[in-house]
Amino acid sequence: MLELIEAVKPSELFINFDPSHLAVHDDDISSAIRTLGQRIVHVHVKDARGTPSDYQFPPLGQGVIDFKGFMAAMKEVDYSGVLSIEYEANAFGYEQTEDEIVDGSLQFVKQLLAA
Repeated sequence: MLELIEAVKPSELFINFDPSHLAVHDDDISSAIRTLGQRIVHVHVKDARGTPSDYQFPPLGQGVIDFKGFMAAMKEVDYSGVLSIEYEANAFGYEQTEDEIVDGSLQFVKQLLAA
C-alpha cells in the first residue's frame, strides 16, 4: 500500500481499512494501522479466520482479530472517523436473524469502545 501511495499523488490517496483481509494473510493489523496512520479515513469492523485459500468472516468476536489491540492502535493514530460494521457471516453458514446480527454487532462495538 505504501508503494502505491508513493506512486500516485500521495495527498490524494487514502485508506478504507478492513482488518479482516489482513487477518487471513496473518499480517500484523496493529502494525499496519500504525504504518498507515493518517491515511486511514474509514474503518470496517469485521472479523475473520482462516487462510487466503480457506477463510471465513464470522460474526464479530468469533474470529481471530484482536479487537482490543486494533482499537488501541486506532487510538494511537488518533483515528476519529467512522467505524462501519461489515457483516458477511451469513455467506459462511452463520444463521442469524437481521435483528440478532444488528443487536450482536452493536453490542460488540459498544463494548470495544467502552474498554
